[in-house]
Amino acid sequence: IKEATDELAASLEPTGAGSPSERLAAVVRATVAEAARVPDITAVFLQERRWLERHLSAADCREIRARQESFRARIDDIIRAGIADNEFVAIDPVLVAEMVVAAATWISSPQRHAEADGDMIDRCVETIMRAVRA
Repeated sequence: IKEATDELAASLEPTGAGSPSERLAAVVRATVAEAARVPDITAVFLQERRWLERHLSAADCREIRARQESFRARIDDIIRAGIADNEFVAIDPVLVAEMVVAAATWISSPQRHAEADGDMIDRCVETIMRAVRA
């Protein structure tokens, strides 16, 4: 679990520069690409939020929760900046974070994982960007 979330965190590192639109597209792309590459990360890091305490130690749960919060805070900051800059419509950052999770879940499903490619990732990015653009 830690290795998978470390890899996702590392893939998000270069997403801190640029306009809010560029940063959000980079976060979506990195998250969805990593979910396609390592589908188990989606289940553990993004989907199984309600059940972590049942399956992990308290220390591991705290660490995963902190990483989840950091992921959501990054999206929150980007959305708020985009709204302030009039790049994005007034949209709830939590909704956008859930849209990113949904795209990662979609691409990591057994039906799509085997055929996941750059075009599918691009479609996920474009779908979310269309939803937030002003």
